[in-house]
Amino acid sequence: MKTLVFVAILIGTAQAQTTPPPPPPPGAPSVVPPTALESHRIAGTKAIAPDDATKRDIARSGKDRIVNSFKLCVTVDGKAASVKLLKSSGFAAYDQKIIDTIQREWTYSPYVIHGKPAPVCTAVTFIYTQQPADPEPTLTLVSPGKGPKQQLRMSFKQGDAHTAVIDWKERSSNGDNGRFDKPEKSAMRYEIAYEVGDVTPSGDARVDVTYRKIELAPTDDTAKELDAKIAPLANTKAHAIITARGLVKDFELAPGVPESLQDVFKLLVLRPFDEALPDEPVGVGASWQVADTVPVDSGTVALTTTYVVKAIDGSRITLDVSQDSTATGGGGVTMHETAKGKAVIDRNGFVPTSVELDITQDVNIDDGKANFAQHRTTTVTVTAR
Repeated sequence: MKTLVFVAILIGTAQAQTTPPPPPPPGAPSVVPPTALESHRIAGTKAIAPDDATKRDIARSGKDRIVNSFKLCVTVDGKAASVKLLKSSGFAAYDQKIIDTIQREWTYSPYVIHGKPAPVCTAVTFIYTQQPADPEPTLTLVSPGKGPKQQLRMSFKQGDAHTAVIDWKERSSNGDNGRFDKPEKSAMRYEIAYEVGDVTPSGDARVDVTYRKIELAPTDDTAKELDAKIAPLANTKAHAIITARGLVKDFELAPGVPESLQDVFKLLVLRPFDEALPDEPVGVGASWQVADTVPVDSGTVALTTTYVVKAIDGSRITLDVSQDSTATGGGGVTMHETAKGKAVIDRNGFVPTSVELDITQDVNIDDGKANFAQHRTTTVTVTAR
């Protein structure tokens, strides 16, 4: 998952003078420091982010910081008279979005010179930073299988709509220095609605995602706190790209979701499930491995997933799935997780139709003062409607 960090600032290269500037020639606006005009802005935001397509272009460029600047002139009554590009960010769509937004939304209280409202101009600089895109998963074909071979690809159509219900059922044992107490139970259930937007010539689909309902059955104070954070995500929207090979990419919240929910959204359990299909034609018995590294908080999760084709029936593919992952983080936290189960993919527009996984997880925390261990088993079920 991507996390974007946005910084847009107005930079002044000169300090406000102690006396007003001399009057300009008749009809010409005065040039004032950016900081002086900034204090007069009464409408419009400085947080102007690129659109999704430009964000992807920035990620592909390898840049994590872009800068552009503009000459902004304001009328006597505080409206943007003109916005001219001084330095391009290198991404024309982003430059134009800033110009359009300033002209449409920014207004100022009158700037007074010598006791009278006056037209003024200044320089405005924006700095946008973006974390590099997560590395692509690596897929290795182990065996092509037997019998007739075919290339497995998703087939999306604009307007296709699906709903997935995801159930997490959990039993865990907590212990200190290896002494485990009574197992506890918890569960989470949520629904995700998908609607396919644009489909590219290569078969990738831009998908709108809506979290219709999120329920957590809390069993302790920590779970209750998490439930309180997760519940407001109901009815929020997100965007993603689902590739023709079944991978979910560029998954992010839609604009306007409160900042307080964005950290909750990073929880991996709230991501749509995906399955990776190989480039090569395969048949029944084919197997492949997908290696992925996912950043989480202060650490990473190294995940290897193995798929084996059990059946191909028209558009439906039945797979045996096994996973092995190791997570490391700050504070002496390590986690090892294994999972086994099956998945069914319907290539006619849904990833996946169903998933059943039994997950075993061992967590150890050693901060130098105490050792805490937890053993957890989880059953995850995904059902399409």
